[in-house]
Amino acid sequence: MSPTYSRSPRRAYAVVCNICGVGFHIGRIRVPGEPHNAAWRRGHLPTSWADSYVVGPSSCPRDAGCVFTVRDESSRRDLPLDPDDTDDEDYSPESDTEEELLDCDSDIASDVENAGGVHVEDLVTNNQKETLDREYLRHFWSPVFSECPDWPFKSSHRVLPQAWYTDYSREALGYLKPPARDHKYRPYPTEPDKHGYDLEFDPTQSWEHIAGPGCQNEEAYSGHEITAEEMQGCHTVQCLVRKSLNREYTPLPDDEDFEKDGEFFLSGLGDQLPVRKANRHGPYVTPSRHGVTEPWAANVFWNTDQYVENFALPFHPYCFEVYKCVALRADGHVNIRTLTAWWSLGALDSVFKTFPRDPNVHRCAGAQWRHIEGTAYLAANPLFIPRLKSVLESAIDDSPHFSPHQRAFAPLGLGISTNDPFTHLPMEIFFEILRYLPSKDLASLRFVTRSASQLPISFFRELLRRELPWLWEIWPLDRNPALTQYAKWATLTEHDAIIQEKKERLETVKVEDYVETVRQELPEIANEVRKNLEMDLLHTLHGDTDLGINDAGQRCSLPANRTDYFRLYTLITRHWEELRGLRNRRRIWEDCEKILALVERYREMGVVNDRGDLLVDLREWLREQTRLAVERRNKSRKESATGHL
Repeated sequence: MSPTYSRSPRRAYAVVCNICGVGFHIGRIRVPGEPHNAAWRRGHLPTSWADSYVVGPSSCPRDAGCVFTVRDESSRRDLPLDPDDTDDEDYSPESDTEEELLDCDSDIASDVENAGGVHVEDLVTNNQKETLDREYLRHFWSPVFSECPDWPFKSSHRVLPQAWYTDYSREALGYLKPPARDHKYRPYPTEPDKHGYDLEFDPTQSWEHIAGPGCQNEEAYSGHEITAEEMQGCHTVQCLVRKSLNREYTPLPDDEDFEKDGEFFLSGLGDQLPVRKANRHGPYVTPSRHGVTEPWAANVFWNTDQYVENFALPFHPYCFEVYKCVALRADGHVNIRTLTAWWSLGALDSVFKTFPRDPNVHRCAGAQWRHIEGTAYLAANPLFIPRLKSVLESAIDDSPHFSPHQRAFAPLGLGISTNDPFTHLPMEIFFEILRYLPSKDLASLRFVTRSASQLPISFFRELLRRELPWLWEIWPLDRNPALTQYAKWATLTEHDAIIQEKKERLETVKVEDYVETVRQELPEIANEVRKNLEMDLLHTLHGDTDLGINDAGQRCSLPANRTDYFRLYTLITRHWEELRGLRNRRRIWEDCEKILALVERYREMGVVNDRGDLLVDLREWLREQTRLAVERRNKSRKESATGHL
């Protein structure tokens, strides 16, 4: 009997983005002063947040500065990152504009707008230092809980949870006031009580953890480590689904080119991908494209070969955009067959888990994502990066005397040396030599030879393209016109897609009503009116609209003749740790390059053709790879056992 692909897991497992390896169950713990919808638990449920450790063991040290609050019942109606947070009675934004409501770090945003120049991110750093240096007055709450007769943490072998209240100003805390001493505390019941609700949904006993500067809670990322704006889209999943599942495939107006000609099409968007057993589908997506409402997202083909065609390739929409850029730069066009071939041929547990990724991905991955301190950049949106805009703007020089051919920096005042070999070389040859040097060697060379001071600004444009290929903001748009706009799916979450779908239904009803009125009065022109209105409606709903995560899907692009590329390189290097989205983009880019390299090996093996189509029977391939994996495992165990004798 031939082995099956991979044994179905006995426990629940998490589906992750097939491109970047990061899960969709990413949570965030808000900080004092942020609205309720800036916090969400794993799975991104609309009414969820990280529980306070007053109802369980603490993972944060006593000096972390964390606080807790009781979430009232009305706050459970908040939708995640909904710009109109009117249900939150305690949160009063300073402005009604969507941009300011979405910016959970308004003080930093105002600094970015007002400061300008190269010191924009320096202000952020100073602000963080002021927060860390603030002296906190903490009051230990154990007397309060000790007075509660039914508090569960009183046994001799259980440690009383540590709950601390940070002495912020009352204006900053707002709704983060501690409950009164005579508040009635009750433990989590083992089953719903006589009132018909359990403790998790009891507004008097729903405790939320609020992150302090030293928060180490691994249930979600601390708001001190990453802003809600940076994380938008980290929980959104989309899938590539085989057309063979939809016998009546009909092209849609918003289909991309590869959907029209290829074997796969894009599903809708989902914000709540369940952690599940192998026999469960998911997620539910919006809109239902080509009749698919629940694609079977899978990284590994757990089941027998009869289900192979049912699986769908899951990914973050923003990771898919990064893959497109990598493919475009490598081959001059976007080939989705390459991605689906890599996914299909590597859909084994032993293969997928060993794909070389950022070490932090392997540290955090598991049935539940571990939000380890220092790994928040893994959840940062690589397309819409708040800090990057100010960096790019600071690199633009609008002075009339600027030229990309002028010197990048002034001479350092080095004396004339007769032992400098570069002074005897023609500048063309000297520049050609420098093109083979990495940036660190160039920086060192600047201090030992005067010739390096003659490097033009345009030289650093080539350096950036070579060392930072993922910085597509400096790519020439005249050669790559497709780079001017992100796909609309990368600018939306499922919540945005639901709003768009409701709008589409409403507009369609309006068109039908108007056409029916015309038909009754002027039936001879009714069909022509319908045709024109439907065309206008399609352009309005599926055209280049400004929706979702960012105000526009436009990519940032720097003017080649007005950009100081040396200054840009310096700014990115200086503020690299703060540009979490750019750091994540580099990581995803490198994973995509590895995908293309692996598919090239498959081509050399004769497994796929130049287009990326499979040349082998997928079921037979998976069986053979499973057999080889079993042989390697048995051999390794045998060698290990022999070594212990």
